[in-house]
Amino acid sequence: ALGKPQANVATFSILPNPASDNVVLKLVEMQEPQEVTAEVYNQFGQLMLRKDFGVVTYLNEQFDLGSFKNGLYFLSLKIGEAHFEQKLVVSKN
Repeated sequence: ALGKPQANVATFSILPNPASDNVVLKLVEMQEPQEVTAEVYNQFGQLMLRKDFGVVTYLNEQFDLGSFKNGLYFLSLKIGEAHFEQKLVVSKN
């Protein structure tokens, strides 16, 4: 008997990075709909932005970083039971 298949690991991108005003979060199509939440924290661990996307199979969402100061941020992406982190640099002219 085969074991239960693993949840497919989602492939996502956040571009551009470094970013100035906007970034686009893309999540490639998953085999099964999953609940997706994105959070952006600053380097002090403060939550700067949170978006709940509900249950989806893919994402193509723009985030407005206009109020963000230059610096290092962390995107925390929760996809079903899986959890991913990605560094995000904000650099304005």
